[in-house]
Amino acid sequence: MEKLYEHRYIDRDNSKIISLGCIVASLTFFLVLSQFLILRVPEIVTNLFRPIVIIVLFFEMHKRGEIRGRARNFALITALYLIFLLPFLGYFNADELKDGIGRVLYLLMFFFIVGTPWSKREIQFILSAVFLGCFACTVVFMLSNNMTDYSQSEGIDLLGITVNRNKNAYAFAIGSALGIVYFLKNRGVVRVIVTAMTAMIGYCLLYSQCRGAFFCAVLAMALIILGELSGLRKRGNSNYFIAVVLFVGFCIASYYLIKNSELSRLVDTDSTSGRDEGIEYALDLFRSSDLFSKVFGHGYLFEAENTAGAISHSVFTNYLLATGIVGAVLVILMFVMSFLEVRGRIAFSLLAMASLRLFFELLDYYIYVPLILAFIISRYSHGEGNREVSLFQGWLRKATKARR
Repeated sequence: MEKLYEHRYIDRDNSKIISLGCIVASLTFFLVLSQFLILRVPEIVTNLFRPIVIIVLFFEMHKRGEIRGRARNFALITALYLIFLLPFLGYFNADELKDGIGRVLYLLMFFFIVGTPWSKREIQFILSAVFLGCFACTVVFMLSNNMTDYSQSEGIDLLGITVNRNKNAYAFAIGSALGIVYFLKNRGVVRVIVTAMTAMIGYCLLYSQCRGAFFCAVLAMALIILGELSGLRKRGNSNYFIAVVLFVGFCIASYYLIKNSELSRLVDTDSTSGRDEGIEYALDLFRSSDLFSKVFGHGYLFEAENTAGAISHSVFTNYLLATGIVGAVLVILMFVMSFLEVRGRIAFSLLAMASLRLFFELLDYYIYVPLILAFIISRYSHGEGNREVSLFQGWLRKATKARR
């Protein structure tokens, strides 16, 4: 299997063609992450993104072949299980069906994107679309809010529309992680441009004061930087020890600066925003359920309708109540298999970011995007040492040279 997908990637390595499937997937990620572009679009339009990606990639995979994997298999099994549950748990209620179908489409989108053998140029195109989508959201975010006023409530303004700050914050977390990689792997004018973009994204992440997104970003960036320091040590670089000391010192200083500023909420561990109560209440509901409901679940909207507003905001408890032990175990196994399959420091950092968010929010684009990126980066670079680094080099540099 390893030779199979490695051969396909190598054969397409020098391809200059950007396929329709790549364009559709990249455009979807850009629109979702930039967010402001789809705020005034009817929800039914945004719900078409995933089916379109799935349909286009179905034909793309038929033409190119597919890459198999255990995590991908569990995603398909989970999707089939959720489809099986729809008539039993949804009782053909429109809202239940809509939520259940939405979950199925996320899983199938993951199945098809991860299973497609992308070329190097196509992966670079997808990565660029994600990073630029995060940056586009950043620009509009900064233009729409007073960026020196840290007393904002849960709602954030985007071009006159109030949105939940969590959605913006996780886009900023993904952008910060990718920005750090682009910064580390490029030189000259490209590094200057990326530094400015990443600094803006990082500032918006801090301003949003969303702890879940902040922790996800810190984890991913720390793993990326530690991987870079590990590379210095392996090369016998004499600056390794100095770099480690500076990195640790920077982390400590940043913690105390944030703790003693108006952004102290980011490191405040005294408040959990009711999540601990929500998790406990969700577990109480599970323990009091009958055997059938424990095994197969109560339905997709059960938690939202029965927890009196104290939602657990955890994928595990949500799936446990919605789809029972079977559904929760399948989701857990999908992520366990992901950790067993993904290779490379950058890819692993993105996977860690996606996995950490499982404890803070529900399964949506902000988990699937970094998870998908982790797989396509890992599978491209598999067996070629530090080949993943090349995905972050050249693309932006060529664009800059073309402008000059």
